[in-house]
Amino acid sequence: MAALQEAPTIVGEKPPAPPPPPTSEIHVTPTTVETPVTDKGPAPEPPKPGSAKERLFKNLRDRAKDQVPSQASPPENEKVKEVPPSPSSAKGAPEPTPSPSAPTTDDKAKKNPWKLVDEWKAKYGSLEAEYAKAKQTSLAEQERKDYLTKLESAQKRADDLENEIRYVNYEKSQEFQTKYEEPYKKAWARAGKELSEIPLKTAEGERPATIQDLAEIVNLPLGRARAVADEAFGPFADDIMGYRKEILGLLESKNAALEDAKKNSIQRDKDREAQQQRLTGEIASHIKETWEKANQEFLNDEKYGPQFKPIEGDQEGNTRLAKGFELVDRAFNENPNNPNLTPEERAKIVRRHAAVRNRAASWGRLHANYDKAMTELAALKKELEQYKASAPSTGGRQPASAPAHTSVRDSVFANLRSRAKPA
Repeated sequence: MAALQEAPTIVGEKPPAPPPPPTSEIHVTPTTVETPVTDKGPAPEPPKPGSAKERLFKNLRDRAKDQVPSQASPPENEKVKEVPPSPSSAKGAPEPTPSPSAPTTDDKAKKNPWKLVDEWKAKYGSLEAEYAKAKQTSLAEQERKDYLTKLESAQKRADDLENEIRYVNYEKSQEFQTKYEEPYKKAWARAGKELSEIPLKTAEGERPATIQDLAEIVNLPLGRARAVADEAFGPFADDIMGYRKEILGLLESKNAALEDAKKNSIQRDKDREAQQQRLTGEIASHIKETWEKANQEFLNDEKYGPQFKPIEGDQEGNTRLAKGFELVDRAFNENPNNPNLTPEERAKIVRRHAAVRNRAASWGRLHANYDKAMTELAALKKELEQYKASAPSTGGRQPASAPAHTSVRDSVFANLRSRAKPA
């Protein structure tokens, strides 16, 4: 087929529209392959004349005649567009029959299925890229939030430490360095730069002034400093005294800030101690109140209360109960972690703690056994009372009189005589 040449585009003109796609198709006559004749069963009955089935087939035949393409071969110079097979026809499946009611569309309005595939692939790739971008953005946003949270926490911790160091050592704090120390150092540095341009009169002659010369002036009293400045620096004496005044002012501000911080630290420690004592007192009062309330509730308990109260007439039991309370109270008030204890004292305290632990752990089992024993004892007492209340039957005979009191020896010999047989 002849190749189509692309028309040149002229600048300033609208390029011509592309030619319409060819409408002719290539039809290949399939080769007939003879296949062995097989039994296909009885032929289907032809549709009855005038039936709905006959009308349907006639309609299909009429439509097929109208849509038969021309068998004329296309011209040689015309490019024929091959229609790629659909996936169903590639597998050998029969082509679907168009619906009789479906309208026939023009070939120009038809769209190549492979182009549709490419379009959908492009849309899928675009959506996938947008999803990946959105996922990365969401992840980056979460990381940013986590970072900001950590940053806020670190900043709060730094502020707390900065506030704490203001009372512990104010000179090391950032506030002191920024507000007092840096201006003081800058004043010395600024004076040092200008001193190199100021001549100093000495016995050997003139030389540039230095920081050490200014330091001597700064450390002198005001009157003496003025006299030395006038003599040594001449017309620059006012500049030297200005440096001295600025530096001493900044130094005084530093010392005053340190003194105030020291006073504030002392007052802060006093306030903290008072607050701690007040808090400790409130806690101790709350513990004491709760302790007394809890013990009173145990004593008033209907089931367990009698076990914690003295019982009238039970002197031995009351003594044991008092010793038990004494042991527990002593153990609660002792701390084996006290560094002032000797090894022997610490061992005794630990043993008392162990005794309290084992007594408390065994309380549940002992009380359960106690309840069980008391239940059995009540049942036995009830049975005994019933036995005592019943009298044995004598069968109309008079009960024998009680035998006279005899010794064990007489009873044994009487029993032997009753068993002995005459010789």
